[in-house]
Amino acid sequence: MKKINKNKSLSWLNKQDKLSVDDKIKDAMNTRKEIVIKILKEVPFEFDNYYKDMQRLASEENKYIDQYQKINQCLEQVPEGTRISEEEWEIMKTKKSIR
Repeated sequence: MKKINKNKSLSWLNKQDKLSVDDKIKDAMNTRKEIVIKILKEVPFEFDNYYKDMQRLASEENKYIDQYQKINQCLEQVPEGTRISEEEWEIMKTKKSIR
């Protein structure tokens, strides 16, 4: 399990293109509360089609949101979706085919 480096400032996080920092995370960081991020399941890209890969990723995300909301956890969680552009996906696909 990885933890956000406490030496990284909130301004650093806000500058990251792929991170969305909502108010609860900002509040937790500003009050120096520990934030634990746990990867529940890795969803590898198949690189057969950009939209299929994004849908597979979203489907897994929704499955876990549903699971946790059934037990009254993550009640304010909504699907983040992906911030990977089609162009970035193509670059990743090319890199994978080179290996």
